[in-house]
Amino acid sequence: MKQYQQIPVNDILKNRDLKPVYYFVEEKHAGQLREGTERIPHLNHLLRVFEISMNALVDAPLKQYLCSKMPQWIIKIASVALLHDVIEDTQCNTKEKLAHSISGFVGGTENAKNISEMVYELSNPPGIKEEDKRAWQVPHARTISVDAKVVKISDMIANVIDVVEHPPLWTFQEKWEFVDKTIEITDSCVNYLPPDLSPKYKPVFGYLNELSTNVCEYAYGQLKSRDKQRFFLQEISRGR
Repeated sequence: MKQYQQIPVNDILKNRDLKPVYYFVEEKHAGQLREGTERIPHLNHLLRVFEISMNALVDAPLKQYLCSKMPQWIIKIASVALLHDVIEDTQCNTKEKLAHSISGFVGGTENAKNISEMVYELSNPPGIKEEDKRAWQVPHARTISVDAKVVKISDMIANVIDVVEHPPLWTFQEKWEFVDKTIEITDSCVNYLPPDLSPKYKPVFGYLNELSTNVCEYAYGQLKSRDKQRFFLQEISRGR
């Protein structure tokens, strides 16, 4: 597996196509915090999804690549990675509002519509209950576009990393089921790719599938270890 390369914000800001997208999401998600013990800014998650997507898409030193003229299909996916929570988590809560808001800096109206449609594909239905998300997300992941699947898997991987690094105040069972759901959604994305998939995407999904497997196996190990620690502490407190 390729080595995971972290991307500083300064590198993103050097790319003239992505710089305005970054500033837009920074403004829209201002003040939003992630669930977890440290309450990190939600922007950190968006950057992680961007990093994972770019690592999958680019087989080159990312710092130099971001400063170059990037292909439009990669710019589009990279933009969606940064924007993927805008409809779900901000006042810009429809694809029409998003398309209107970004049309001035993503290459015009048509490109804004395409990007907004992908962000919409990645958004949960308004008002969906937490307990219903898995039953909706898994089959939905089969039907979304190929480019949206790149971001969807990257998003799920980033969420699992957060569960390990910044544990939310969930039960052990909730964390375990979340990691399990990530594997199921990744499988839904990878197993339902079109038969005429362009060769340029094959290494992308190979990388994401392997990264998802490795991250989820690590998360399972961490959860088991922490659960055992809690069990022994409970037993000690009971005098056993």
